[in-house]
Formats: sequence, structure tokens, C-alpha cells
Amino acid sequence: MKLESVQVGLPRELRRDSGKLWNSAIFKEQVSGPLRISSDGLEGDGCANTEEHGGIDKAINVYPSEHSGFWENELGIKVEPGGFGENFTVSGLTEADLRIGDVFQIGEVRFEVSQPR
Repeated sequence: MKLESVQVGLPRELRRDSGKLWNSAIFKEQVSGPLRISSDGLEGDGCANTEEHGGIDKAINVYPSEHSGFWENELGIKVEPGGFGENFTVSGLTEADLRIGDVFQIGEVRFEVSQPR
């Protein structure tokens, strides 16, 4: 497994076509260098919908770069790292390789797969 990139982003207020306002933190920016990490997630990252995202069981969203080609084909656009709201874009580690309870390590930090997102 290789960590390809790290992304963070804070919630933003958006407007639907109907004019209704809503919040989302799906927009993530790629960052480099060390970040503080805790059981709540990465420094500089946030969740708009804390009932469905974030918290100790969903602190980090990991997405495999192997799926980007499919989505680029399907959507007809280039999918950049973070395009699915993920914090970590990885290669060599897909859902076919992992089960709930599996543990993997990046640098000095150990991560446990807690649930799908």
C-alpha cells in the first residue's frame, strides 16, 4: 500500500439549484507535510454531517486511486485526489484487500478499518 496524497477541508455552505442552502465538507484540498492526527481526524479537516461522517469510527476517509479510471470513464472528467471527499488517496489497498477490524500503518500511525463509508 502506498499513500498517494492527503487532503483536508472544512464545511462550506452551498446553494442548491432550488436556492436552498446546505453544508458539505466534500471539497478537500491536497496538503503536504506533517499534520496532527487524532481519533477525531486530521488537523484542518471537518464534517458538515456528523451523524453520517466523522467521529471516532469515521475519522479518516480512505479511497483507492485504482477506482479513478472507472469514474473518469463514467463521468467524463478527470478525478483529482480528494474528488470523493477522501482524506487519504492510496494505491495498492482496495476494499477487496480489507475487512472491518483490519489494521494498517502509515508512518507512525496505525489505523483500524471500522466501517465502510
